[in-house]
Amino acid sequence: MRWVIGDVHGMLRQLQTLVKEVRKRDIYAELIFVGDFVNCGPDSKGVIDYLIGLKNARFVRGNHDDVLDLILSDEWKAGENGAFDPLAACVWFLDHGLDRTLMSYGVEYTDLELERERRTKRLLEMVRSAVPRSHKKFIHNLPLLIAEDDLFVSHAWWPGEVDNSPENAASLVSDPAFCHRVLWHRWQIREIAEPKVWKRRAFFGHTPVVNYAPQHRDGGLDVMRPVRGHMMTLIDTACVINKDGRLTAMCVDHDAVVQVDRMAKVVKS
Repeated sequence: MRWVIGDVHGMLRQLQTLVKEVRKRDIYAELIFVGDFVNCGPDSKGVIDYLIGLKNARFVRGNHDDVLDLILSDEWKAGENGAFDPLAACVWFLDHGLDRTLMSYGVEYTDLELERERRTKRLLEMVRSAVPRSHKKFIHNLPLLIAEDDLFVSHAWWPGEVDNSPENAASLVSDPAFCHRVLWHRWQIREIAEPKVWKRRAFFGHTPVVNYAPQHRDGGLDVMRPVRGHMMTLIDTACVINKDGRLTAMCVDHDAVVQVDRMAKVVKS
């Protein structure tokens, strides 16, 4: 069966525990990741090492992965090349978890702070030399989405009024402005429930489900569960940003949910 896994953000122990638990329940599990493998958490390097060696797994690109790709390769999949300078992106994202990513690759925090202030190309050189070629290749080759006859996965968003068939999706991802929205846009609460023209169910990460908690809380209802709407599910359950956050896997084929908390313990459902 197919299992979709939410935003990892450098949380290696939680990821390892989740995958082990899913495969305990489903030995032939196919794992599909919604992106954002790096930044914010403590071990992005360990996460990428682990994912590269993971069998029967597929991945899509998150916005954090996309910015890291720009920094490492000078190419921006979700923006026109040259529209955003890699050095400026590096300085910007040091405030959004990139510092922890780079420290996991052995870069000293004091060196990062010094080069952040200088804002010279030495910062880029330091980052690019720290990340191994296999990791650069993994990040660079991440696709924008997975579209199949009965399943659609992208990191953040897809227009509800636009067909999400494989053929139509392939024709749209050549537009950098559209790709940017697919990686960065956040669902509004009304959009989640609104009818879509889609013929296939979609899964997204990017926006933590706690953003929708006031609308979805019902007495003692657990708000750290995936948020479901018409033909879609949001699966980023805030593992890295919330003390009660979790890393989530959801089965596409029978809707089972497996979760691990921030202590890397399986959550009893």
